[in-house]
Amino acid sequence: MTNGRELIKPPAGRRFQAMGLALILVFLGFWYLWEARLSRTGEEITQLVDVSPDDLSKMLGQGKPVVLEFYTNACPWCAAIEPELELLSEVYGKQIIVAKMNAEKYPVEAVKYQITGVPALILFDSEGSPLAIVSGYREFDQIVEILKDYKLVT
Repeated sequence: MTNGRELIKPPAGRRFQAMGLALILVFLGFWYLWEARLSRTGEEITQLVDVSPDDLSKMLGQGKPVVLEFYTNACPWCAAIEPELELLSEVYGKQIIVAKMNAEKYPVEAVKYQITGVPALILFDSEGSPLAIVSGYREFDQIVEILKDYKLVT
């Protein structure tokens, strides 16, 4: 005791040192991952635009080809194709517009374009006319080949 007060010493066991070091490492790991995500050179995190029929009409009038995915929330293949379409938008975004429309929310549009299953991609030319319906899951390279066949991308 010093002057009637007891000095409180911090715990000095190896266990506390190890816990402190572990917390610092976890913090540094999260910080590194966060910084790496934010500083991707030239890359942007692209999400597909979920459109309404009015939005689609505007897109079709922009003079660019459009790739429209019809999807439903419960469809696992729709979720699986989304990263492929996001990549398509990143790589070919200057040549085409890539968007998606919920077939359950807009059933009239799904009937209008004769969608019988999801995922389904509708390919529109630069004048807004539908060229083809591609049904089912496709990988990025397969989608690009189809778009090249229709001369929608180069």
